Amino acid sequence: MILEALSLVGVSFLGTVVWVLSPEATAMLYGSQDRMPAVVVGGLCALGQGSMLALLYYMGGELTERWAWMRKKVERTRNRFEKQLNRSFLWMSVSAGIVGIPPAIAISALAKGFGMRLFPFLFCIVAGRFARFTFLAASGEKAMEFFATYLNSNIWTSISWHQLASF
Repeated sequence: MILEALSLVGVSFLGTVVWVLSPEATAMLYGSQDRMPAVVVGGLCALGQGSMLALLYYMGGELTERWAWMRKKVERTRNRFEKQLNRSFLWMSVSAGIVGIPPAIAISALAKGFGMRLFPFLFCIVAGRFARFTFLAASGEKAMEFFATYLNSNIWTSISWHQLASF
């Protein structure tokens, strides 16, 4: 149980910047397996991602100089949401936490530059991420049932691999 909890925190921490490791997919997978309650999965994933977002808060300026992909994401977010961020950065942080608009990575790198203190910002974005991951974990079993039904439908079984390879 402790090893699973640490793996959830680790995947969420690294998955924030390494797209191959998806904290959202991991939360759904753990939720579908009923190993832990959805609230625990949501809390552990939010803890891991919140730790990375705090790191991005402190190192955002340095990382945007080194990582071109992050610089583009931060600049795009600043240009698109600058008025809203100036007016209500904390509400935009909650939105970034729940639905991912603006991107949580970009808003974390921008927070310090907009004069936000770490703890109010981190509380808002992690609360949103907690709600997001808890919802995904709670709906994980239903999502897995849907995909299993969809992949086993007649459409997929009637097409042979040979037909797919010939396209």
